[in-house]
Amino acid sequence: MTAYPTWATVAHSGDGGAGDPNGRIWQPGECDAPLRKHDWFWHPKSEQKIRSVEELVGMYYQSVGRNSNLILNGNIDRRGLVPEADMKRFKEFGDEIRRRFGKSLAETQGKGEVVELALDKPTLVDHVLIMEQIAEGERIRQYVVEGMAAGQWQTLCKGQSVGHKRIERFDPTAVSKVRLKVLQCLAEPLIRKLAVYQVETTPPLALTGVVKRP
Repeated sequence: MTAYPTWATVAHSGDGGAGDPNGRIWQPGECDAPLRKHDWFWHPKSEQKIRSVEELVGMYYQSVGRNSNLILNGNIDRRGLVPEADMKRFKEFGDEIRRRFGKSLAETQGKGEVVELALDKPTLVDHVLIMEQIAEGERIRQYVVEGMAAGQWQTLCKGQSVGHKRIERFDPTAVSKVRLKVLQCLAEPLIRKLAVYQVETTPPLALTGVVKRP
């Protein structure tokens, strides 16, 4: 999966890796992976290699959630079809992503170095999703997200690149407001979406490589 920070610009066409924040060529990151571990082509009796939903969700956080694209390979069988077991796992994966991010607790959009989101009442949140208006480029270089908890602002998460989409996870916190503060940018930040979610209704899935930020 992609490193963080990941930028959608590169210095030279065809460059790989995590991009270049100073690059002038638009080339969003791409994470390619087979659904069946290490197998790009179908092999009989290899269903045990199908990645679990937990693994796929972890891959989603570490690609889509880091301003990149996740491309999952479907292993076509001898019939020229995606096997039933694979299709079942694709659906389970999609259902879990929709459960997590299909509907936010609250969301807004705005522009400028501070965008604030008010909730109707103190609400438990554990994820924030940020999207820039990428038709105008990636402008954010450093940010912090704070929550109003017990009458005081406290840091929920912080990072660098946002781009098309940045998903941040943090310990469940009851907040009445959330604000995005852009600490460094190239031009006026244009926030297409700032949204909060409560995802972990059960003990968190083990997501290898996902960093929880203070």
